[in-house]
Amino acid sequence: MTFPPRCYYCDFGPFVNTDNYERHIVTKHVHLPAYPSPGDLRFYKLTPQNMYWERTLTDQEIMERIRNYTPVSERVKHYSRTAKPTTKMWS
Repeated sequence: MTFPPRCYYCDFGPFVNTDNYERHIVTKHVHLPAYPSPGDLRFYKLTPQNMYWERTLTDQEIMERIRNYTPVSERVKHYSRTAKPTTKMWS
């Protein structure tokens, strides 16, 4: 399951799928995180729902993510070389 059973901010739920959950968050809870981190849970005083994005990362996990991180400038270079612009992209 990649979405919580109930909304973090109100008593709405259960959700049918990820799209249904994200649509609810975007339309009803503008500018609030759909997938709150441990800091967001504390800041907004939310109840954790046992989802993977709520857990605090260990130092080893943080270092692994940093090692695997590709800078934005490199991703832009790759995209500009591989993308084929179409009129549909810009409309």
